[in-house]
Amino acid sequence: MDENLYGTKIVQIPPPEFVIFYNGEKDMPEEIPLRLSDMYRLKVEEPKLQLEAVMLNISGSNNSRLKEACRTLKDYAVYTDKIRLYSKEQMLEEAWEEGQASGLKLAETIFRLFREGKTIEEISACCDLSAEQIRGLLGQEK
Repeated sequence: MDENLYGTKIVQIPPPEFVIFYNGEKDMPEEIPLRLSDMYRLKVEEPKLQLEAVMLNISGSNNSRLKEACRTLKDYAVYTDKIRLYSKEQMLEEAWEEGQASGLKLAETIFRLFREGKTIEEISACCDLSAEQIRGLLGQEK
């Protein structure tokens, strides 16, 4: 890259995209456009700085297509939903520990069944996960 970043010539850059993931408890739409200027104390006709972002709700069953396309995002959303559920019955620290333990137990079960020679479909049925999720955990993604 031979661009002169500190010169007078304009350097072309890709347009930025800003995304905020929401995983709270309030009932929210799947997608909400947000503007920084909506937060300004003093409302002006044409703000000198405007930032637009989109908030995507990933709680529960919201934005399921997005979560299916991005396993890490889905895993995070499922994990935070579980912690929220556990924290209704116990202290947050205990809920976090239980969430960690349940994830480890699931992983141990999957790997044990795999070592025992069970098929992906059998493991999927036992663990209430899709075959694709099992393949991903076992590093066999297609």
